[in-house]
Amino acid sequence: MQLRLTPDPLREVLLIECTLDGDDALRLYTLLAPHLGATGYGNVAAAERHRGRRLLWAEQGPFGLALAAADEAQGDGFSRISAGYVGTSDGWQDFARNGAMTWEYAVAGPGNVAFGSSAQAAATLAISSLMQPFDVALQQQIADWEAWQARCAAAGAILLHGRADTLTPIREQFATSAVVLRAHLNKTYPGAMVASLSVPWGDTGNERRGYHLVWPRDLVECAGALLALGAESEAADTLRYLIATQNEDGHWHQNQWLGGTASWSGIQLDETAFPVLLAAALAQRDRLRGIAVAGMVRKALGFIARTGPSTVQDRWEENEGINPFTLAVSIAALVAGADLLPSPACDWTLALADFWNTQIEAWTTATDTALARRFGVVGYYLRVAPQRVLSDRGATAMVVPIRNRADGVALPAEEQIGTEFLQLVRFGLRAADDPLIRASIRLVDALLKTNTPSGPVWHRYRGDGYGEHDDGTAFDGTGRGRGWPLLTGERGHYELCAGNDPLPYLQAMAAMASPGGMIPEQVWDADPIPERRLYPGRPSGSAMPLAWAHAEYVKLLVSRQIGHPLDRPAAVWAPLWRAPASRATCLLVAACADRVAPSGCQPGRRAECAGGPPLGTERLAVGAGRPDRRYRAWVPCRRARYWGVAARHAS
Repeated sequence: MQLRLTPDPLREVLLIECTLDGDDALRLYTLLAPHLGATGYGNVAAAERHRGRRLLWAEQGPFGLALAAADEAQGDGFSRISAGYVGTSDGWQDFARNGAMTWEYAVAGPGNVAFGSSAQAAATLAISSLMQPFDVALQQQIADWEAWQARCAAAGAILLHGRADTLTPIREQFATSAVVLRAHLNKTYPGAMVASLSVPWGDTGNERRGYHLVWPRDLVECAGALLALGAESEAADTLRYLIATQNEDGHWHQNQWLGGTASWSGIQLDETAFPVLLAAALAQRDRLRGIAVAGMVRKALGFIARTGPSTVQDRWEENEGINPFTLAVSIAALVAGADLLPSPACDWTLALADFWNTQIEAWTTATDTALARRFGVVGYYLRVAPQRVLSDRGATAMVVPIRNRADGVALPAEEQIGTEFLQLVRFGLRAADDPLIRASIRLVDALLKTNTPSGPVWHRYRGDGYGEHDDGTAFDGTGRGRGWPLLTGERGHYELCAGNDPLPYLQAMAAMASPGGMIPEQVWDADPIPERRLYPGRPSGSAMPLAWAHAEYVKLLVSRQIGHPLDRPAAVWAPLWRAPASRATCLLVAACADRVAPSGCQPGRRAECAGGPPLGTERLAVGAGRPDRRYRAWVPCRRARYWGVAARHAS
């Protein structure tokens, strides 16, 4: 039997061509198990004639589905039809008990049944789509994809050099990831993308769940990959969609249905910051194309200023507090968004970003702890710090609950380690060789890293419970956290910033994908359990594909080509770091003299900072007045971990 599949480019119809060869006595049977409305419950199925054709159709609430068949002459392809309840009177039960199709039931449901806006409307689309040769629809689909790929290739080709046996899997995974990202783009709401077209552990239940929702963070991460692919118009559509779904107070829903209706009600500060970064990225490329972003940016940054630096939920949607990832994204949004706002708003957001940046270590690190002494480091970054740390440095000893654990385990904040701090390096807020960064790398590699046959992979954080149980049974609200290929990509970006080749991390992500190139949310990282199809370094039962993971892969490959993280905001990364030099000069304008800077970097004065990025021979001007915004840049002093506003001499 041979199958060919293609979507109809003009209708919401999936066409399947079936060719059965061999014994003339063989017959082809079709089993349809509708899960309309993202659930198997409440579906009503019918097997009946419709305008002279036999059809299988189903309805659940406002959703309709129809299955029609046509023979080579485009006549009715079904000779017999039936509808039944799953496990009782469906086609599988008929064949299991009788060895043939002997039942012909007309209706089943409501319930979990097997077999447009209504079933009749769906039937109209299905039958009209069948009134064309399969190859016509297939060639239209191929032509559309070829045109899109050609447009992307013209915007920026990917060039890889090296051994073919090493690079071929990388190229193939890149092409697959591009297809996955475009396939997730919604057609009704241009620019919108759900987190995954899959349901994690979807074979273990029928309840409404899954990743068929829009997370603003995931959406912007994927839009960044579209920019990397050269799909700038699609990324602009995403920005339009985000502007249309922003709440009046400036934030976005934790996640939402495609139409913008909220699903979960949590607030995650990074999800308010990411759309600002997308607007800045498009502006940097001169691709806003008339999109007015100042209003969106003003509301978003206002929300961040009012509610930050603490967030109600971290990016894993579990804990309140201050964490390095959310803080890095928020600071970057304040800096990048400033260029999209008029004065004095732009100056105020830069001042707030500057203050938050100077407090990162005070808010998100721990020193002289039992964990630090165990690993021989002075200090390290925390996964999340309680909000109380803003006024009490000792609050890092407070217990922070860990979700998704059946045993109710909890750890003090100073014992909870995650990979969030890597974003500080990726966005240029901290150097890759910063002592606290290096110490934190040592801890996460010791506590969160697993070496699998596919390559290294990291857990989200210490004590994570989101993943299969130890015996391989599906996550059911509790479990044990597993390795995330996404985090392998994030580590690759760090290694790039550290001057290392991220190719091994690209190879690992590609090796962790399914045979069809789908990168999962998680991979199994324990001993194999063959009866559950769980093998080290291979996909678990989690969401697959995870669009965010495919976006990370695309961005890492492009970042490797250009030599720095693609999504590093240009406004955050000082454009004055140019000519080679062993020492750097940090220059802060006198207008910032009211701020208290760490030792070695005094406001309004020159300070030599060993090991800093080179500034070259650029002439800098210091003055009491506000510098011309055309020459505003953020110049870091690595040793002091302090950023100030600098002005480049106009001449």
